[in-house]
Amino acid sequence: MLIRPLSSGDAAAFCFLQRSASQQPPSSDEPIMSDMYVRDADESCETLRSTAIRSTFGAFNKTELIGVASVQCHAIFEQRYVAHIWGVFVARHHRNTGVAKLLLAAAIAYAKSMQDVTCISLSVAADNVAAINLYRSLGFRETGSIFDDPLHEDVLQMGLFREATDAFDSATSLPAR
Repeated sequence: MLIRPLSSGDAAAFCFLQRSASQQPPSSDEPIMSDMYVRDADESCETLRSTAIRSTFGAFNKTELIGVASVQCHAIFEQRYVAHIWGVFVARHHRNTGVAKLLLAAAIAYAKSMQDVTCISLSVAADNVAAINLYRSLGFRETGSIFDDPLHEDVLQMGLFREATDAFDSATSLPAR
């Protein structure tokens, strides 16, 4: 398994994964790529370009892209201390194998390397128990709810905070696979 930042050369595989995700009916125990919109390969190239404030990580099984997770720091000066993880998705046949945890570890490490970041946030469907448990295992805690998300009845906001030093510092200290 290889986890690495995606680049414009991965655009076709990224689009294929998005399309396969958008064709799967959502259920409460499976993540969907709701924060990512199906794009063509040309449009995806810009999205996949890593910068000082954003990156999309991919998990590869040999040459197949099987999962993604993105992280982006707020560009607004007053909110530069917050990085947001979004678009976490693993192909159905690779779920429950630790892929999401490895992708999250990469995204968290990237966020922690950003200047001024003291909080890493994410949103998750409140009925997605598996994802919530995964986020909790990495040190995230609930910070609030949103009730008007059109895809789910309730969306849970979660955060990993620098003042919770042990969790923040150990969130990427995962055992070798």
